[in-house]
Amino acid sequence: MKHKLMMTMVVSALVCGCFTGCSKAAETEKYIVENQGYVYSTYGDIGQLGEDGNYYNSDYPGKDAYEVPIFETTADLTHDGIADLVSVVGYGSEPDEAVDDVISNSSYGCYVKVYRGTKDGEYESHPRFISRNFHLSHAGNGTICLSKKDGLDYLLISMTYEMQGTAQYDFAAFYVDDEKGIVIEDTYGVEFAVDKDEHQDWNECIHREDVVPLLKEKMTPYLDDSTLLLSLDIDNGALYSCDGKTLEGNDFFDQIWERNY
Repeated sequence: MKHKLMMTMVVSALVCGCFTGCSKAAETEKYIVENQGYVYSTYGDIGQLGEDGNYYNSDYPGKDAYEVPIFETTADLTHDGIADLVSVVGYGSEPDEAVDDVISNSSYGCYVKVYRGTKDGEYESHPRFISRNFHLSHAGNGTICLSKKDGLDYLLISMTYEMQGTAQYDFAAFYVDDEKGIVIEDTYGVEFAVDKDEHQDWNECIHREDVVPLLKEKMTPYLDDSTLLLSLDIDNGALYSCDGKTLEGNDFFDQIWERNY
């Protein structure tokens, strides 16, 4: 709760500055996250490095839960010239549980894990990165894509959360440096009132028709060449890539940009 309050205060302060005149979105700079225990962007949680001793161990998410593979692909997310394994997994109560059932079960949730590639063409046995938990609830709402920008691979985590007339939209594009850890290449977010008439106490520029074009402009370079790994959205339901069915990032975000509440 303390972090959520602090995050809201930061977002509100940034919104007041970057929406002056409702013109351009705020520019952001790449930065290395200093505290790598569990990583947050300015706007939301991302995940953590997969080292020994963190929460992701043999007892998590529970001794009665089984890992169910959803999708696998490769990308150079460590930016070292060697392809890494990107694995999307869910957890179910049975080892052969159907993927659709696993994804719809909010008790365990789904994760994206990155296994660092080695020079001999293999992958390390322990994940270098483990994403936050995604599931079909308000708390688990979110989307994660594998994106390519300027020839480099990134993970793109975003949230498009709307409830009771207010909304929070954000994204973070990042990679996992072999030595420095999680490096956030770009991040941006905003809270706004969906309907001006119902929320007249909000700043007159902070509304959907002003926010969405700016967010779309910032996210488009990461979505034009992207694979939607997983999207669990309380309004649009579940979307995910699997063998024989690879979705593009814009398959989901084209719906988001056209939302009309």
